Amino acid sequence: MLHHAAMPSTYSHGNLRGDDSPLRSRSFEGRFGRMFRNLPPAQFDPDDLANLSKEMISRAERVPDGERDPAESRTPAGYTYLGQFIAHDITFDPVSSLERDNDPDALVDYRTPRFDLDSVYGRGPVDQPYLYEDDVRLVLGQKLSNDKDYDVPRVESTERAIIGDPRNDENVIITQLHAIFLRFHNSLANALGERGRDSPPFKSSCGGTISGSCCTTSCDELLTKKHTMQFCHTSP
Repeated sequence: MLHHAAMPSTYSHGNLRGDDSPLRSRSFEGRFGRMFRNLPPAQFDPDDLANLSKEMISRAERVPDGERDPAESRTPAGYTYLGQFIAHDITFDPVSSLERDNDPDALVDYRTPRFDLDSVYGRGPVDQPYLYEDDVRLVLGQKLSNDKDYDVPRVESTERAIIGDPRNDENVIITQLHAIFLRFHNSLANALGERGRDSPPFKSSCGGTISGSCCTTSCDELLTKKHTMQFCHTSP
């Protein structure tokens, strides 16, 4: 016997059908949504905001050489760009605009919350062969002026980067970070040789490097260990 879901007994005139069942964000649904949808909108007292802004102004006193400025973050500055690299890998929204209102429940994330590293690998050597030297190794760009490091590959006529995510060419630092991951991948491929063709160790190695370094630096150590163990036991 088929059982039908119970329908509301009455509808007010003018209501849209289905409006009582809005979209809900799920971890792997591919939508942005709201993180804390049941919380009321934040409201702040103007005096509190004014006091907060005063505390954000750098003071003029000098810190003696060799001593750490308590106002400075203990997180190395490079993690700013590593965080940007991570954000490009797990979020991509080409639709919303700052010039209009956007419905967060309707915005689709064209990335996944997992470290797929498609910003580096694209859609793979079959679908995007121009990112690869062969089925395993990634294409590098020209050598830099120090004759040691490499740029990302580029279109010669326009200097446009040929990479899995063009946002990783927004500034010099994140561009070089992307190039480092290209070289890291190729180093692993060279070390594994023919074995690398039958096993996918590259994404797991890069993903482990990213999550391990970033999480342990920016999050509480015990909290990081707890969720890392949960992930290891629940992930396929």
